[in-house]
Amino acid sequence: MTMGLGALAVVLLNTTLFWLLGQQLELERREELTRASATALAAQLELEGSVDRQAAMLQAFNQQGLQLQELWLYRPQGTDIVVLGMPPGAPDEGLKQALNMGREHVRAARGESVTVTVPVGMASGQGALRVQVRNDGHGLVSPGLGLVLSFSVGTGLALALGGFVVVRRRLLAPVQALTRATERIAGGDFGHTTQLRAVRELGDMAGALNVMSVSLAAYRSRTREQVADLEQANAELKSAQEELIRAARLASVGGLAAGIAHEVGNPLAAVVGYTELLLDGVGDAQVERDLLLRTQKELGRIHAIIRQLLDYARPTPGRRVERSAVECIQDALATVQPLPRFAGVSLRSRVEPSLPGLVEEEGRLHQVLLNLLLNARDAMGGEGTVVLYAKAHPLGLEFGCQDSGPGFPGEVIGRVFEPFVSTKEAGKGTGLGLATCQRIVEMAGGEIQARNLPQGGAEVSFTWPGA
Repeated sequence: MTMGLGALAVVLLNTTLFWLLGQQLELERREELTRASATALAAQLELEGSVDRQAAMLQAFNQQGLQLQELWLYRPQGTDIVVLGMPPGAPDEGLKQALNMGREHVRAARGESVTVTVPVGMASGQGALRVQVRNDGHGLVSPGLGLVLSFSVGTGLALALGGFVVVRRRLLAPVQALTRATERIAGGDFGHTTQLRAVRELGDMAGALNVMSVSLAAYRSRTREQVADLEQANAELKSAQEELIRAARLASVGGLAAGIAHEVGNPLAAVVGYTELLLDGVGDAQVERDLLLRTQKELGRIHAIIRQLLDYARPTPGRRVERSAVECIQDALATVQPLPRFAGVSLRSRVEPSLPGLVEEEGRLHQVLLNLLLNARDAMGGEGTVVLYAKAHPLGLEFGCQDSGPGFPGEVIGRVFEPFVSTKEAGKGTGLGLATCQRIVEMAGGEIQARNLPQGGAEVSFTWPGA
């Protein structure tokens, strides 16, 4: 549609140019015709001295069908001869040039009359002849110009219409077909092809589009197969993961059971032996009392193990209180400092100033710090230096306990927070202290870790959210 309108605009522009050219030619023709007629008439008037003869000549000239608007003879002495129009009251530019300078004067413009003023020599003096011809676009050139214009418009419209039909059939329609095919392919109709009767370039484009569509269909088919394979593999991995989780849980339960059996088995075997001796009858009251005290001690060990295991597995919630880091560290150090077992231990603290407060379930943070101090003392064998510190951390606060002992053994350091994993000798520890600390810290929203220090000794640190 746009191309057709463009062709029509070109035709109209050419027609307008032809029309303007024709008008200019018609104006020039009328100007030449008027000048020649006025010059010839002036020459005849100079030959005729009689006024009547001059008037008759003007009347005869007027009857030749030249579409005159003005025709008069200015006579300097005597009456003017007027056939058409009226001489001006005062000489105009044309009269001045003809009377004073003896030259003709021509005034012509498109859309206006052609006015010619020529000098006329007479016995009484210099006169002037005025001839004015209407310029209305009609004349000898107009029929030919109309034919040319009609031919130009007709051929231009025919070419424009023919060109539009050809362009529409060979260009626009194929482009629209390509657009529809592209939209179908973009909408997911992979494999769709289109056949075009168009110029070679559009045919090549259609062929490339068909190849792309078929390739996309094949790619989607392969993708679906790959997705199905991935889904199957994912299902198998999920099943394997669930099996591994179940196996890990069974292993954890097995390890827990083994730890319980190991920790409880020894004191329980001792209790069974003591009771068998008592049943057989020792016969010595002092020995029997000693056996009962030993039995009571071993049963106390079993009770402590069960209580620690319950604390690890199901810690009871306490009342939440707000405290400061300094207060927490001072309370922990004050608790262990009077104990005889800490007589050979140098206890120190290091707390950064301006630390934020914290919120805890009453006694939980104290339990963690106390366990760390007891483990540090046991690791050093009762002699050495223990540093309890607190500092700022992006998550709130960081607490830590450093000792000057031998550090964690390499085979244990990665498992120190597992239940019943202990570096102590058999019968001297349950392996639940650090596991309980980890459970308390994680329930509070923090993290705990253990490492060996470069200068020797071990460090256990944990984060604790601020208030």
